[in-house]
Amino acid sequence: MSEAVAAVLQLGFWQMALHRVEATVMTGNTASAALLSRAGFRHEGVLRERVLKRGAFRDMQMFGLTRDDWAMATQAKDPHTG
Repeated sequence: MSEAVAAVLQLGFWQMALHRVEATVMTGNTASAALLSRAGFRHEGVLRERVLKRGAFRDMQMFGLTRDDWAMATQAKDPHTG
């Protein structure tokens, strides 16, 4: 899965020229949160009672990654900025 996340981020930041990518993970999904952290995402907060699942409202963890943070973490050279 790490390779898939890396490929999607490269596509988003290089080819689509995105400035920011966001992801949400249901509280308690530690594997997905760890995957995002390894990819360079920063935990930005909790969206309280954001989704209804099996009759109960659940909190979501918000993660964000900017192009600059991603480039520094991966030492990637952006073809749009040199």
